[in-house]
Amino acid sequence: MYNKTINMEQYQVEILLIEDNPHEAELTILSLKKHHLANKLMHIDDGAEALDYLEADHQFLLKGDVFTRDFLEMWVSHKRKEHDALRLRPHPYEFFLYYDC
Repeated sequence: MYNKTINMEQYQVEILLIEDNPHEAELTILSLKKHHLANKLMHIDDGAEALDYLEADHQFLLKGDVFTRDFLEMWVSHKRKEHDALRLRPHPYEFFLYYDC
């Protein structure tokens, strides 16, 4: 059996964490730091803010030809429409607060 330990400190790892639950984000960040994988960590807790970030800086997603610029622009546009559709409608809790008799 081949077992090789890799020293991750020699690699520059960039991580974009998009998580709205603060407890999940904290656990993820602690785990990444414990395993020395949080060299450069950006945490975003809002969907619209994440889309803004990806529109402004998505070069890291173009590396290795995994995604194309056209695909990313289409995906961000689609997700922004989804976000707006949800944002512009009342939340069920609003019905509870204002319309529940």
